Amino acid sequence: MCTYAAENPKYLNECFNSIHNQTLQPTQFVLVCDGQLTVELYNVIESWLDRFNLMVVHYDGDGKLGGALNFGLQFCQHEIVARMDSVDVCFKDRFERQMEAFNEEVDLVSMDVIEFEDDINRPLGVRKVPNTVNTKNISIRNPVNHMAVAFRKTKIIEVGGYQ
Repeated sequence: MCTYAAENPKYLNECFNSIHNQTLQPTQFVLVCDGQLTVELYNVIESWLDRFNLMVVHYDGDGKLGGALNFGLQFCQHEIVARMDSVDVCFKDRFERQMEAFNEEVDLVSMDVIEFEDDINRPLGVRKVPNTVNTKNISIRNPVNHMAVAFRKTKIIEVGGYQ
Protein backbone atom coordinates (compact mmCIF):
# COMPACT_ATOMS: atom_id res chain seq x y z
CA MET A 1 0.00 0.00 0.00
CA CYS A 2 1.14 3.52 -0.77
CA THR A 3 0.00 6.74 0.82
CA TYR A 4 0.95 10.36 0.29
CA ALA A 5 0.54 13.81 1.90
CA ALA A 6 -2.84 14.59 0.31
CA GLU A 7 -4.48 11.49 1.83
CA ASN A 8 -7.27 12.05 4.35
CA PRO A 9 -6.15 10.65 7.74
CA LYS A 10 -9.71 9.48 8.44
CA TYR A 11 -9.69 7.33 5.30
CA LEU A 12 -6.28 5.86 6.10
CA ASN A 13 -7.50 4.93 9.58
CA GLU A 14 -10.65 3.29 8.14
CA CYS A 15 -8.45 1.39 5.70
CA PHE A 16 -6.21 0.10 8.50
CA ASN A 17 -9.28 -0.87 10.51
CA SER A 18 -10.62 -2.95 7.61
CA ILE A 19 -7.29 -4.80 7.42
CA HIS A 20 -7.30 -5.31 11.18
CA ASN A 21 -10.75 -6.94 10.91
CA GLN A 22 -9.79 -9.43 8.18
CA THR A 23 -10.63 -13.10 8.74
CA LEU A 24 -7.14 -13.88 7.41
CA GLN A 25 -4.55 -11.47 8.75
CA PRO A 26 -1.60 -10.46 6.58
CA THR A 27 1.70 -11.83 7.82
CA GLN A 28 3.42 -8.69 6.58
CA PHE A 29 2.13 -5.22 5.75
CA VAL A 30 4.35 -2.88 3.73
CA LEU A 31 3.28 0.76 3.72
CA VAL A 32 5.11 3.08 1.34
CA CYS A 33 5.06 6.75 2.33
CA ASP A 34 5.38 8.51 -1.01
CA GLY A 35 7.17 11.71 -0.05
CA GLN A 36 6.77 13.60 3.22
CA LEU A 37 3.40 13.03 4.94
CA THR A 38 1.39 15.28 7.22
CA VAL A 39 1.67 15.04 11.01
CA GLU A 40 -1.91 13.74 11.10
CA LEU A 41 -1.08 10.88 8.73
CA TYR A 42 2.03 9.97 10.70
CA ASN A 43 -0.12 9.93 13.86
CA VAL A 44 -2.54 7.46 12.26
CA ILE A 45 0.34 5.23 11.15
CA GLU A 46 1.91 5.39 14.61
CA SER A 47 -1.37 4.36 16.25
CA TRP A 48 -1.45 1.14 14.18
CA LEU A 49 2.21 0.07 14.45
CA ASP A 50 1.60 -2.32 17.35
CA ARG A 51 -1.43 -4.00 15.74
CA PHE A 52 0.15 -5.18 12.49
CA ASN A 53 3.42 -6.54 11.27
CA LEU A 54 3.65 -3.08 9.67
CA MET A 55 6.80 -2.07 7.84
CA VAL A 56 6.84 1.63 6.96
CA VAL A 57 9.22 2.62 4.17
CA HIS A 58 9.81 6.04 2.66
CA TYR A 59 9.98 6.68 -1.06
CA ASP A 60 11.40 9.94 -2.34
CA GLY A 61 11.19 9.23 -6.03
CA ASP A 62 9.35 10.93 -8.84
CA GLY A 63 5.96 11.08 -7.12
CA LYS A 64 4.35 8.57 -9.47
CA LEU A 65 2.46 5.60 -8.06
CA GLY A 66 4.28 3.05 -10.23
CA GLY A 67 7.66 4.04 -8.83
CA ALA A 68 6.39 3.92 -5.25
CA LEU A 69 4.82 0.49 -5.81
CA ASN A 70 8.01 -0.91 -7.33
CA PHE A 71 9.95 0.48 -4.38
CA GLY A 72 7.57 -1.16 -1.90
CA LEU A 73 7.54 -4.47 -3.75
CA GLN A 74 11.21 -5.02 -2.94
CA PHE A 75 10.31 -5.16 0.79
CA CYS A 76 7.55 -7.75 0.35
CA GLN A 77 8.86 -11.02 1.77
CA HIS A 78 6.16 -13.34 0.41
CA GLU A 79 5.30 -14.62 -3.05
CA ILE A 80 1.64 -13.58 -2.85
CA VAL A 81 1.11 -9.84 -2.51
CA ALA A 82 -2.29 -8.24 -1.89
CA ARG A 83 -2.41 -4.64 -3.00
CA MET A 84 -4.78 -1.88 -2.00
CA ASP A 85 -5.06 1.88 -1.91
CA SER A 86 -4.92 3.83 1.35
CA VAL A 87 -8.53 4.96 0.90
CA ASP A 88 -9.89 1.42 0.47
CA VAL A 89 -12.08 -0.49 2.87
CA CYS A 90 -12.09 -4.27 2.44
CA PHE A 91 -14.81 -6.78 3.08
CA LYS A 92 -13.67 -8.75 6.12
CA ASP A 93 -12.96 -11.90 4.06
CA ARG A 94 -11.10 -10.31 1.14
CA PHE A 95 -7.67 -11.79 1.88
CA GLU A 96 -9.09 -15.19 2.79
CA ARG A 97 -11.10 -15.43 -0.44
CA GLN A 98 -8.16 -14.31 -2.56
CA MET A 99 -5.74 -16.78 -0.98
CA GLU A 100 -8.24 -19.62 -1.52
CA ALA A 101 -8.35 -18.75 -5.24
CA PHE A 102 -4.62 -19.22 -5.79
CA ASN A 103 -3.35 -22.50 -7.17
CA GLU A 104 -0.54 -23.57 -9.51
CA GLU A 105 -2.30 -22.08 -12.54
CA VAL A 106 -3.42 -18.78 -11.01
CA ASP A 107 -1.01 -15.86 -10.86
CA LEU A 108 -3.41 -13.00 -10.18
CA VAL A 109 -6.77 -12.63 -8.45
CA SER A 110 -8.84 -9.46 -8.66
CA MET A 111 -12.13 -8.75 -6.96
CA ASP A 112 -15.21 -6.66 -7.60
CA VAL A 113 -15.16 -3.15 -6.15
CA ILE A 114 -18.03 -1.19 -4.66
CA GLU A 115 -17.32 2.49 -5.21
CA PHE A 116 -18.42 5.16 -2.75
CA GLU A 117 -17.57 8.71 -1.74
CA ASP A 118 -17.41 9.63 1.94
CA ASP A 119 -20.17 7.20 3.04
CA ILE A 120 -19.59 3.46 2.61
CA ASN A 121 -23.32 2.86 3.12
CA ARG A 122 -24.20 4.87 0.01
CA PRO A 123 -22.56 3.04 -2.90
CA LEU A 124 -22.20 4.82 -6.23
CA GLY A 125 -21.65 1.69 -8.29
CA VAL A 126 -19.96 -1.66 -8.65
CA ARG A 127 -16.96 -2.46 -10.85
CA LYS A 128 -17.21 -6.18 -11.57
CA VAL A 129 -14.35 -8.27 -12.89
CA PRO A 130 -14.81 -11.27 -15.20
CA ASN A 131 -14.38 -14.76 -13.74
CA THR A 132 -11.84 -15.61 -16.44
CA VAL A 133 -9.72 -13.53 -18.76
CA ASN A 134 -9.28 -14.27 -22.44
CA THR A 135 -8.23 -12.35 -25.54
CA LYS A 136 -11.84 -11.37 -26.25
CA ASN A 137 -12.69 -9.69 -22.95
CA ILE A 138 -9.24 -8.24 -22.22
CA SER A 139 -9.45 -6.11 -25.38
CA ILE A 140 -12.75 -4.58 -24.23
CA ARG A 141 -11.68 -3.38 -20.79
CA ASN A 142 -9.13 -3.93 -18.06
CA PRO A 143 -10.21 -7.14 -16.28
CA VAL A 144 -8.42 -6.15 -13.06
CA ASN A 145 -9.42 -3.79 -10.29
CA HIS A 146 -5.91 -2.75 -9.34
CA MET A 147 -6.84 -1.63 -5.84
CA ALA A 148 -8.31 -5.07 -5.08
CA VAL A 149 -5.72 -7.37 -6.61
CA ALA A 150 -3.49 -10.10 -5.22
CA PHE A 151 -0.69 -11.45 -7.37
CA ARG A 152 2.47 -13.51 -7.49
CA LYS A 153 5.38 -11.15 -6.87
CA THR A 154 7.71 -13.04 -9.24
CA LYS A 155 5.24 -12.60 -12.12
CA ILE A 156 5.04 -8.84 -11.63
CA ILE A 157 8.83 -8.64 -11.53
CA GLU A 158 9.06 -10.82 -14.70
CA VAL A 159 6.96 -8.34 -16.68
CA GLY A 160 9.10 -5.40 -15.56
CA GLY A 161 7.14 -4.29 -12.50
CA TYR A 162 4.84 -1.29 -12.37
CA GLN A 163 5.05 1.36 -15.04
